[in-house]
Amino acid sequence: MMMQYSYLLEQLLGGAFVCEVSDSEAFRQLQNEQTREAFDQYLRPLNRRLASNPEGTVWFLAWRELTQPLREQLRLIEPALALAFVCQRDGQQQFGFFQPVIEGML
Repeated sequence: MMMQYSYLLEQLLGGAFVCEVSDSEAFRQLQNEQTREAFDQYLRPLNRRLASNPEGTVWFLAWRELTQPLREQLRLIEPALALAFVCQRDGQQQFGFFQPVIEGML
């Protein structure tokens, strides 16, 4: 079954956020509970799960269990992520020289 969703799976594993605007077909597929359950079963060995915002208007992957080693890895990249969000919020006008770094992280 997952073969028919390989493109969507690759997008999600790559960090994509799927909403009606970004990919209406993928968003429609994720509205189906059976499809979401199949994704969750497939993602379980990877310690990932499908997640959405409270309104269900955007889908993305999240860690199933945030273990101590994962927490330590995330702490290492936290400053870079904070900078990326500031730059994105400010439209990269003040931090344009970081653009190549930001594009590599987002």
